[in-house]
Amino acid sequence: SAQLARDLEAKFAQEDQIIREQAERDSEIARIHVERELKMMIAELDRNNEIVAKYLSEYKQAEAGVT
Repeated sequence: SAQLARDLEAKFAQEDQIIREQAERDSEIARIHVERELKMMIAELDRNNEIVAKYLSEYKQAEAGVT
């Protein structure tokens, strides 16, 4: 009947809305995790660069002392 069709349509629309909202939440959670992971990777690269710069400086100082 027409009423049943309207009820089903409303139910499907509500379920679609719930699924969209859940997908938005999941997407936001994934974005936050990726952002944190990238920040940790950048921090690690920064530390590595500092170590390389330190050893390069020490190497250049030692090289200058030898020549």
